[in-house]
Amino acid sequence: MSPARLHRHTINPRASLTVWDSSSSHLTLFIMLVVTVVFIPLIVAYTSWVYHVLWGKVDADAIRDERGHAY
Repeated sequence: MSPARLHRHTINPRASLTVWDSSSSHLTLFIMLVVTVVFIPLIVAYTSWVYHVLWGKVDADAIRDERGHAY
């Protein structure tokens, strides 16, 4: 039973790309999992914080009051 072929090589069938050949090692997959578990919550928290800080409409009075904003 041969592994599933992702890309069939027309000249040399032994050089075809299989599912097993195209996957990463267990160490690489584990490192990617750890990085994802650490950084996705940080990205979501930062995005939520920025959304909260920048909430609301900006009108002409808010720009003219000179309360130390970036306008």
